[in-house]
Amino acid sequence: MKFTSLKLTGIGGVREHIMEMRDIMAQLKKLEIKMFESFLVHFILNTLPPQYGPFKISYNTHKDKWSINELMTMCVQEEGRLMMEQGESVMLGKQTNKSKRGATKSSAILEIIHTDICSLDMDSHGQKYFISFIDDFSRYIYLYILHNKNEALDAFKVFKAEVEKQCGKQIKIVRSDRGGEYYGRYLEDGQAPRPFAKFLQERGIVA
Repeated sequence: MKFTSLKLTGIGGVREHIMEMRDIMAQLKKLEIKMFESFLVHFILNTLPPQYGPFKISYNTHKDKWSINELMTMCVQEEGRLMMEQGESVMLGKQTNKSKRGATKSSAILEIIHTDICSLDMDSHGQKYFISFIDDFSRYIYLYILHNKNEALDAFKVFKAEVEKQCGKQIKIVRSDRGGEYYGRYLEDGQAPRPFAKFLQERGIVA
């Protein structure tokens, strides 16, 4: 079930972006969707632009996880560091013109889609997870509530049909953590594909 879609406008700095995302999540709670603060921190980090890549890696390897306020403080500091390093303002959603050698970067809508599944606190409807789809180029975000991780493929099919119809283009690449909901266990000859991975292969989508 899709419950909202969010678009990052790129207007304002990282503080304003985090405050906006926090307000949106507060509105979602009114729909009786309970969320852990740790999830919100993880979700916000996923919406940051490529310039914050090393910053996100640093967070993931950090033993102590941050609160929303701590995340905001650290992001503002990182934004200031990037501004000094690059000599220009770093805004959310801004794409740099220079690409790292060997890195794959989107140049159009639906060229690369990032997906991830996160757990939610159990609510009265028994909904435990949601899956996100983020367009690498536009930073447009779709969120779908899942009763279990096996519904990931169904959610992707709905997302794929909707955005491809709207944009008149086809999804080319899907990036994930290659977890069990997407792929199976590792065998001697590699990782056994689950229905999600098989669907991508059948549609010619690179994973």
